Amino acid sequence: MRYDLPPKLVSFYKDKGFIELENLLSEEELYEISRECDSLLKQKLKSHNLALSEVSLKTSFQEGWNLHEDSPILQKFISQKKLIEIVSQLTGLNKLKVGFTQVFRTFDKTQSESDETLPPLFYHYTSLDDVSCLQGLQIGCMIHLVSERAISQDPLVDIEHAKGILHPLPMHPKSITFFNSKFPFSLDPLPDFSHQLYLLVTFGRENMVYVDQPKDPHNHELKKQGLVFGDVKPGKVFIL
Repeated sequence: MRYDLPPKLVSFYKDKGFIELENLLSEEELYEISRECDSLLKQKLKSHNLALSEVSLKTSFQEGWNLHEDSPILQKFISQKKLIEIVSQLTGLNKLKVGFTQVFRTFDKTQSESDETLPPLFYHYTSLDDVSCLQGLQIGCMIHLVSERAISQDPLVDIEHAKGILHPLPMHPKSITFFNSKFPFSLDPLPDFSHQLYLLVTFGRENMVYVDQPKDPHNHELKKQGLVFGDVKPGKVFIL
């Protein structure tokens, strides 16, 4: 059965540039995807002799890019029919391709207790289009997996939400915020909250192109896969 969004929700997304949908994940999916993200991140960090629970947000951000490429579990999850159908309805595209994925993980130590400097997207308003080396992105899907305390319960964040300022961080686990790649957003609440786990999945057109984008912290990662600037990003095309 097709997962049809009410027209008013699609209209809201097109007008505001984002929408949060609750309880899109089952309890089983929540547990499996959370465990898989931590397991994959742990494997990446092990090569640097780092323990998962001791890393900063900056380190987990650096190592948490495109972890789905080595995970059949994540690949199955992000290609599920329901998610693809929602993305298709919001973007108006019937041919889609995964752009990139990004894990955001915090533990006991908040970024305010660290001397490391985070990329600008954590402190300044920007858009996916402005910070991605993939030209042709259309939408970001921020999936809330684990939290000690919901970020959007923070009074300042609630006030900014009321003003229409976008922090694409869903309030509850199992929820997903879908946001337009052209709309400015910020992740600035995240560094000050411990024990959080989010998975960002992006989708774009079937002919997304790899371009030079100095603002993308992962600008040169695709070169390691043999791509050069101007190449169409490889990957499965989802047709609806």
